[in-house]
Amino acid sequence: MKRTTYLRVYTLASGKFIFILAALYFLGTQHGHAQVQFTPTDDCYIYASGPKAADPYGLIDPDTLKTRKSVSSDQFTRETYVKFNLGNLDTTYISAKVKLYGIVAEAKKVQVFYTDTAWSELTLTGNTRPPGTYINDLLLVAGEGYYSWDVTNYMNSALARGKKEIAFIFKDVAGAASTLDTRWHSKENASGNPPLLELIPGQPAIHRIGAYYVDDLLGNDNNSGASPQLALKSLEKIDSLYFEAGDSILFRSGGTWQGQLSFKGSGKTGKPIIVAKYGSGTNPRIEGMGLFQNTVQLTNQKYIEIQDLSISNLGTAVDFRRGIYIQGDDMGAVTHIFLRRLEVSDVNGSMDGDVSKNNGGIIFEITGSGTPTFFDTLVMENCYIHDVDRTGTAILSSWDTRTSTTDGDWTPSKNVIFRNNTFENTGANALIVRVSFRPLIEHNLFTHCSTKGSGNASFSFNTNYATWQYNEACLTVYNSGDEDAGGFDSDYNSKFTTIQYNFSHDNGYGALLVTGGPGNAFNDGTVIRYNVLANNGDHVIRTSGGATNTSIYNNTVYCRVGLSNISLAWHKSWEGYSSNTKYYNNIFQVMGPGANFDLGSSTGNLFDYNIFFSPSITNEPADAHKLSLNPLLIAPDSIGSLSDSISSYGIRKFSPAINSGMSVPGSPMFDIQGNAVPTYGIPDRGAIEYTGPTAIEENESLSKIDVHPNPAHDFLFINLKMLPKGETEIGFYSSEGRLCYIEKIENNTGEARINIAKAKLKPGIYILKVSSKDSVHLNTQVIID
Repeated sequence: MKRTTYLRVYTLASGKFIFILAALYFLGTQHGHAQVQFTPTDDCYIYASGPKAADPYGLIDPDTLKTRKSVSSDQFTRETYVKFNLGNLDTTYISAKVKLYGIVAEAKKVQVFYTDTAWSELTLTGNTRPPGTYINDLLLVAGEGYYSWDVTNYMNSALARGKKEIAFIFKDVAGAASTLDTRWHSKENASGNPPLLELIPGQPAIHRIGAYYVDDLLGNDNNSGASPQLALKSLEKIDSLYFEAGDSILFRSGGTWQGQLSFKGSGKTGKPIIVAKYGSGTNPRIEGMGLFQNTVQLTNQKYIEIQDLSISNLGTAVDFRRGIYIQGDDMGAVTHIFLRRLEVSDVNGSMDGDVSKNNGGIIFEITGSGTPTFFDTLVMENCYIHDVDRTGTAILSSWDTRTSTTDGDWTPSKNVIFRNNTFENTGANALIVRVSFRPLIEHNLFTHCSTKGSGNASFSFNTNYATWQYNEACLTVYNSGDEDAGGFDSDYNSKFTTIQYNFSHDNGYGALLVTGGPGNAFNDGTVIRYNVLANNGDHVIRTSGGATNTSIYNNTVYCRVGLSNISLAWHKSWEGYSSNTKYYNNIFQVMGPGANFDLGSSTGNLFDYNIFFSPSITNEPADAHKLSLNPLLIAPDSIGSLSDSISSYGIRKFSPAINSGMSVPGSPMFDIQGNAVPTYGIPDRGAIEYTGPTAIEENESLSKIDVHPNPAHDFLFINLKMLPKGETEIGFYSSEGRLCYIEKIENNTGEARINIAKAKLKPGIYILKVSSKDSVHLNTQVIID
């Protein structure tokens, strides 16, 4: 029988060691797998923030260690720090475990991190705590005794680097499930159960790089996982392994697992760790069953790609929970996270309080306050998120402090992309993008969102240069008393957001919003252009608070019959009003009664070159070049595919919007359908540039005809050159083809100049036809204003 020898090493404050042998053979038996135990030189706990974050609890409460994670405020979050002096260890270990003794009242997960930053139990506070790098985690079960975290890979790496002092940080991640402190015994505790570091010398097993197959029916956790025939079986087995760059974890198509996927390890450049499926059939399904806060969880891991899975987390009662949770905590760049073709559904998360925005389908979160941390290359594409509460998907960060003029500790994520995803039946917001630089959100569908609580379908907050394009937001539900239930929102503490080429329609409470926020909050330079905003309830465009320098141009706004009392632009107070908002080249067409503009006490508003067409508009703003004519949209009430629906909001051949807009500095080269802007030299009004035949193309002779100005305000001048001699007929026809006015002149020289006074025609759109004998020299549209 193999005997195991135990050596406990107590470290004195002087740095000297006391060795106590539990057997007589320890010396010289290192290769016989003798177990070595170390007790700490330092241990204490801290409060993460708030008034108590300044206190050294190693002095105040020396015999106790605590962990707890509060979702309401970090001032209630406790973390434990433990440090060991190893001396001159010079071997490798087949096992290394760090252990805490405690009384656990709640089932919760506690993570262990390492830190290389020096600290002392006598002086450490929450305000001075060092950052940590994630190693592992453990799901605690209620009881009393020692709980162990595997740190083997880290220990061997640290010793290979010559480390003589090892320090660990313990953090509770239970969140809303954590209502009590977990109390651990310190080295000073009278129980004699101090924190321990247990090492067993030996050569670690060589990790096999490659695919690890998992089969819920025929797998066996004693297998190698190297092939479908040798597949592993359980999530618990996968979570116990440490994966390396180039590995893949492949679940059987059609399989179902209940529990949590929380594997360890990171990939590297060109060799990510890939989680996917094998075989044909439906996506593998992982069900959290509400037993875990997060069905899938990654913490401080890089170069990870997860694809082709179905994830749920449906508990017996509503609680703070998520389908997927990806966290970076005090580690710097969290690099290369890709989620593709995932279905996340059936997450009955919490709807209570603002913090509930951080639970639901997929949550990407940056935490900590020691090392500036951010996502770099975070891509989520072709995913389907539905039937989740509260939030579909969100990205957030604790590194979020800044003002309008200084960045403070603001550390934005970068290379963030949300593309080709569908969000449906979310309790509140479908997509929240926070603390990011140049995030790109494109080709997503947000439908039937905010079914249970207030929230716009999507918004970006505290970002710079966010771009929202080619998205559709529709059928957002307005619940009685909701503050928000629209399509898109450029939220406050943001700069230079662009919302372009989107289709926002049939939402319960507005098409889009620009939020300046309260107090010293800000939102500067938002651009809203080339969007179709159709049939939204209550209002169309809203500003709230002190948003500045917003540009809103070349949008098509339409409200069908049956919608009444719609505010086309509503500038709302939130401890102040917006300023310097510009509206150019927009089409506002409202078929129902009561349309209005409500600009409140906002200042610096400018409207120019817009079309206002409605039975009546209250408080219509002054517009030096406005038109009050039917814009002749193609078929605005038609229903079809997204592309068909947008096309129906284009303009017909004789629309007054054609070639009647103004050039806006910085405007794009293309419209919402990819048509060149301008198509014929002058921009059109509205979101869709007219690309049909022009009047010049219909000039059947070689004559030269000049018509100006168009639109005409007092006189319309028509200059004729190179016409056949004889009678020339100049006719004005309605868009239905009815002759409204005609002049005939005798042309003896081939040239003529005709002045048509405005009084001869009512304001409207006309087809001007110039003809002589059997030739039509001009057939074009003119506008009498």
